[in-house]
Amino acid sequence: MTQYRRVRRGETPKENLIIFVCTGNTCRSPMAEVFANDWLRRHCPNCTSQWRIASAGISALTGVPASEGACEAVRVAGLSLNDHRTRRFSAADAEGALVLTMTRAQAAVARKIAPRSRVMTVSAWAGGPEADICDPYCGGAAEYSACSTQLRRLINQGFRRMIRSLPGDPEADGNEVSGQSASEAEPEP
Repeated sequence: MTQYRRVRRGETPKENLIIFVCTGNTCRSPMAEVFANDWLRRHCPNCTSQWRIASAGISALTGVPASEGACEAVRVAGLSLNDHRTRRFSAADAEGALVLTMTRAQAAVARKIAPRSRVMTVSAWAGGPEADICDPYCGGAAEYSACSTQLRRLINQGFRRMIRSLPGDPEADGNEVSGQSASEAEPEP
């Protein structure tokens, strides 16, 4: 697990970048981006200035909106993908980023594209075994809902694990993580 240093009061925070990567950047990675931004906003509002969350696709065309199924899955969670437009994953964009892929195969490709970046699957980042997140593309509402639930659970676990690994006293730094225990799964209805 990559270690991140807490920003002390009065210190200008260094922005950390997380890029969620899938194949086309129309389903899983944009949903993960929206869910991760929402998680930070709700559970660690003082962390939001230190983190930038993005998404990209290994084979993405540029400028395509998110799939209807992904839009509906995040709408159910009270969020939106209306402004999302696809972008292709590149080494330049990944410089210094933590790159989180949906599958082991995507992680292997991402490592070839951006060999100097930290790359792992979302499931490994969350502390579990290397496992693939199923692709709901061309599926129905049930497939998108299952993917959404899986992503929200893994993002919850991953952020809690990562924030707990930061050195320092969370209360002194103003970065206390609020809300559920790490064992409680997202999403909330």
